[in-house]
Amino acid sequence: MKLGRNVLVLSSTVFFILVALFSWYYLFPLYLKELGATESQIGLLYTLFTLSFTLLQLVGGVLSDRIGRKKCIVWPTYVYALALFFTALSGNWLGASIFYLAGNLASAVQMPSFTAMVSESTERKGQAFSIFETFVAFGLATGPLVGGLLLPFISIRGLIFVTSLVVLLSGFIRHLLLEER
Repeated sequence: MKLGRNVLVLSSTVFFILVALFSWYYLFPLYLKELGATESQIGLLYTLFTLSFTLLQLVGGVLSDRIGRKKCIVWPTYVYALALFFTALSGNWLGASIFYLAGNLASAVQMPSFTAMVSESTERKGQAFSIFETFVAFGLATGPLVGGLLLPFISIRGLIFVTSLVVLLSGFIRHLLLEER
């Protein structure tokens, strides 16, 4: 089953990023509340987070065609890592939310390039997408378990720091190993 390096690199890095992210993602509203956000503000923020992730994918698609898939995957990965680092450093809900939103925007830019690169990396498109999506699903499912196991030893802030490191490492791996077609 020759699926190509890009499919394997994207699948594995997305898996590890999602495990790290979802180790704390469902706890983030509690963290924001701990930092002083009200329940109404948290509801508004999550609407903003979701809208930003949705709308910037349109920009990501245009950029992917203009400047290339690899650039639209690698550089937003670095921005995302930095944004998560500052999310964890923020001492108040507004700062944490702004940095998380910035990371979310960077992540959204990548999405069209993931699909395009997986598709362009092999003739076995069905297999490639099934592997990629399986890694996504396992990352989403495994993250909360990992968070539940680590939370007694590390705070939500600590989990966010770990996620920024995982994302940064994934950025380096993508930078070194992804091939533009």
